Amino acid sequence: MEQIVETIQRIREQRKKLETQESELMKNFGATQCDIQQIQSAFLTLKKIDKIKGKEDEKLFVFICLSVFSPTFILGDSIKRGVVGRIAQHMGYKQATKISHISNTMRFFYFNYKNFKLEADYLYSEIMRSLKS
Repeated sequence: MEQIVETIQRIREQRKKLETQESELMKNFGATQCDIQQIQSAFLTLKKIDKIKGKEDEKLFVFICLSVFSPTFILGDSIKRGVVGRIAQHMGYKQATKISHISNTMRFFYFNYKNFKLEADYLYSEIMRSLKS
């Protein structure tokens, strides 16, 4: 019994350390002081297009916005409060649930399609670079 208790205590200590590390990482990860228009402007510039046209670009843009504002959504965490509504409003969607559906689809694409992952990672890193400058 003593060995089980000690093991559980070690696990809890490790969990606490990991949660602290995650919290520290999240403080500097993602953007909080930008708006969706800034992200869209950078997105359009990088894609060399004048407006978001077509479902693929639309979904990719939503994915990038979610990655900027709520980066752990890609791991299945809840999207930060208010983010879905802001993106839905910007995109002109009548129902915010469309963002949730897009996020689920794009999360699947990210983990299963190499080309999508490469493009999303490139756009995200370049957009974050432009937002920080």
